[in-house]
Amino acid sequence: MSRALLAWLLLTQPVQQPASAPAPAAPAAQATLDQLFADQGIRIDRERGLLGLRCSVGVTRDLIEYLLVGPGGSGHESLLLTSATPSLINTGLLLLGVERGQDVRWVRREPPPSADELEQGAKPYRLELPQGDGFYLYVSWRRGRETFLFRVEDLLVDLRADASMQRHRWVYTGSHFVRTKDGSERFAADVAENLISVVFFPERDVFTTAALPECVLQTNWVANAWLVPAAGSPVELLFARQPLTDLPAAWIDALPRVGPDPDRPAQIPADGPVPAGGGER
Repeated sequence: MSRALLAWLLLTQPVQQPASAPAPAAPAAQATLDQLFADQGIRIDRERGLLGLRCSVGVTRDLIEYLLVGPGGSGHESLLLTSATPSLINTGLLLLGVERGQDVRWVRREPPPSADELEQGAKPYRLELPQGDGFYLYVSWRRGRETFLFRVEDLLVDLRADASMQRHRWVYTGSHFVRTKDGSERFAADVAENLISVVFFPERDVFTTAALPECVLQTNWVANAWLVPAAGSPVELLFARQPLTDLPAAWIDALPRVGPDPDRPAQIPADGPVPAGGGER
C-alpha cells in the first residue's frame, strides 16, 4: 500500500526533504515493498503481528553486548548477524503498529550524594529502565523434521545469576536520525549498524533494547552454548507483538535448516574407526 512505501521512503531519505513525488498505486507500492522485504530476508504477517528476519549466528563463546548487528556493527559481541538494511527492518516493525517507547536514562540525583555516600557505593545518578511498547523476541530454525523455537532470553546466560536471561518484552526505541559529515541526515541504525542491544548504551542508535536492571552490566552475558547453533548457522529472528506458542505451518516450512538431519543414519567414513577385535570377518 502507498502508506507502507511512504514509510520506507521517509526512513531512507533525509528528514528535511518532503516526499513530493506522487505515490504509486496501492497494489504497485505494496508489490514494491514486498519485494524489498523478500530480497532482504524479511517476512511479515500483519494479522498475527509477526515479523521474521533471516540472520546467522555470531558470537557463541565470548561476551555479548548486542542481540543483532549488521556487517558494519559490533559483530565481535553480537549473538546474531544480519545483512538486511536496518531502516527496512524498522519499516516492517512500524507496519506492525508498534509505538516508540522510552530508552534507558541515567538521571542525575538531586541533591547529589555526599562524598561519604559516594565512598560507600552510592551512585550520582539513578537508572530509569526502558519502558513502553515493543516485541517478544524468538529465534527459530529447523533440523530434520524438528522445529526449534526459543525465546531469545533462553539463548542468553546471565553470568551473575548463573541462569538464562529473565523473559520480558523488549522495548522498541526507534533509533533516531544523525547528521553525517556531508551534512545529510541518516537513520542512526543504518550508520552504526547496531540494531538490538542486550546491554544499555547512551548512544541510543539501536531500534530495540532489552529492558532489565541487570542489562546495565556490560560483562554479564554469554550465549547459551547448549542451545545456540554453531557460529555461522542460519536462523530466523522473530519479532512478535504477543507471546507465541507456535508458528503458522507456512512459516515453519520456510525456516532455515541447521546442521545434519538427525533422522538420517550417520555415515561412517571408509577409513573410520575399526570395531573392537579387528575388521571384517
